Amino acid sequence: MAKVDAIILCTGYQHHFPFMEESIRLRSTNIFNLPNLYRSLQWYGVDDGLKDTDGKLFYTAMQDQFYTFTMFAVQGLWVVNVIKGLLKVPVGRNVSRKLKPI
Repeated sequence: MAKVDAIILCTGYQHHFPFMEESIRLRSTNIFNLPNLYRSLQWYGVDDGLKDTDGKLFYTAMQDQFYTFTMFAVQGLWVVNVIKGLLKVPVGRNVSRKLKPI
């Protein structure tokens, strides 16, 4: 079983995380391809001044789309599978290449 420090559920349409440490805080408007998030979910602080959490921080449901609830349910399953170790994802430098803007 994976060790989890906290799961925080936030609702609303304004992405604002004042409770998160500055170096791991997602700063973005409602866009499709989010910065510093692998698969737009898993935090890797690759930009200058940001802290890397080795993929142990997830921001779900951040994309701006029309059919969001179905996608967010799938994102939740993806995150659970990563935390449980059932889904392997790239780490470190291998993931930083995939985070460059398209």
